[in-house]
Amino acid sequence: MKQPKITLGIWNRKRKNAVGKIIRTKLHTVNFRCPDTGDKRRLSFATKAKAEAYRETLLVEFSGERYFNPKSNPTVREVATHWLDAKRGVIKK
Repeated sequence: MKQPKITLGIWNRKRKNAVGKIIRTKLHTVNFRCPDTGDKRRLSFATKAKAEAYRETLLVEFSGERYFNPKSNPTVREVATHWLDAKRGVIKK
């Protein structure tokens, strides 16, 4: 699997509160493309340290082939095949 480009950024979120006053919130983001689907993903964090820690986690997952796309659901066939392969040496005949 090709190592995707993972970048850190800042997102200045603007929203209105119940009174109508504009509230600005500074969020730190991790931007990347999902290797399975190619969709852009942007996850936001309150602190830069948390964003950097999550970026390191993603780098490890992508390099070790352990990345799981949380937006995709496996089929029953895929789950059953995976389970049977994992239990292959344990099942008695």
